[in-house]
Amino acid sequence: MAQGFEVFRMEKLKTEGAVVRSLRHDLDLSYENEQGEKEWYRKTRNDELSKQNQYWGKVRAEDTVTQDELYQRAMKRWRSALPEKRRKNAVVGAQAIFSFSHELLQDKNFKFGKYLSDCLEFCRKEFGKDNVVNWALHMDEKTPHITVLFVPKDEKGNLNARKIFGNKKTLSEWQDKFHAEVGEKYNLKRGIKKTNIIHQTLDRFYGQLKNLDEDLDKLELSKKSLGESWEDYFTRTKAELKSFVEPMLKPLATLRTQVAKFEKERENHDVEYSKRLSELAAERSKLDLDQKNNDKYIAEQVQKGKKELSDKLRSEIYEELNAQFMASHERYNEVVEFLDAEPYKFSRKTADGEKSISFASMTKQELAKELASWYLDDEPTVHKRKREIEREFERNRVNTRTY
Repeated sequence: MAQGFEVFRMEKLKTEGAVVRSLRHDLDLSYENEQGEKEWYRKTRNDELSKQNQYWGKVRAEDTVTQDELYQRAMKRWRSALPEKRRKNAVVGAQAIFSFSHELLQDKNFKFGKYLSDCLEFCRKEFGKDNVVNWALHMDEKTPHITVLFVPKDEKGNLNARKIFGNKKTLSEWQDKFHAEVGEKYNLKRGIKKTNIIHQTLDRFYGQLKNLDEDLDKLELSKKSLGESWEDYFTRTKAELKSFVEPMLKPLATLRTQVAKFEKERENHDVEYSKRLSELAAERSKLDLDQKNNDKYIAEQVQKGKKELSDKLRSEIYEELNAQFMASHERYNEVVEFLDAEPYKFSRKTADGEKSISFASMTKQELAKELASWYLDDEPTVHKRKREIEREFERNRVNTRTY
């Protein structure tokens, strides 16, 4: 089995207009030009071989559905797959194209139909079955190929072409994935990495072919004259061809010069980019270190502030409690001194007879306990004594003491 290359390309469809143009091309839609003639959106279409083409909803030539109906169905599927909420500048579609090397058509062991079918299943698996909204198999061009239109959404259902397309590395990873899952199964080779090949659009390619055809139509070689040898005739026509081709080659020489200039500028930009990238990396490392030091300094200041605040609160609470204690202690001493000054007023009857009580040696707890026992023994008397003590205490405080 001959070993050829697999072909897998993707492109973004940023607007609804781009989706419409893609579907018109893939589904072989036509229009009338200014002269009223029928023209096809796909310029490479072959009327006879196009009968072998297959589309979503039309896989047999005898199917009666029209291309316009296929287009309307595809647009409906596309609109249904779009999320209700999306950014104004979001990419609304994407297209994948799968093909293979032309020489593989001569290999009877290569089943290109099965291969292209697996390409479609690869899209459904990787981009979501519900996100694939159209496919078309073109059999009327030089090499059969299949195009798949899908809506680029992430696992959350949001439009996210950036995640799928990413950068050059991401696209290269897609090529690796496709080769591992599909290409290797058919003994196909992966495309060569880092070739710097710039793919041009189909419209530009077809335009160049048309210009070349027009230029060749203008070429008119003189006929061989009687008596002229074939060698002389070839020499003369060669000169005519040279005079005709040289003007066409001048733009090519200019283009080569521009390409060389571009390559030189790109090398300079690459060097400048690498230098700037190194500078940014150094700045990033310095900023990371500064941030680390700042975080450490802030943490130290926070701990210091916490300790200072804690010490201050402890000091203030201690001073306040100490002041309350001293005030309470002084009040207690005054009460005890007053009670001891008038012991005859604070005698009470007990089982052993009437006796006076000394308060000077009592603690606060003992004093409270003693007064509480009065309430238990003779509550009315205690209340009376209590009022007498309060009146006497206030009178003495006003007359004899200064606070």
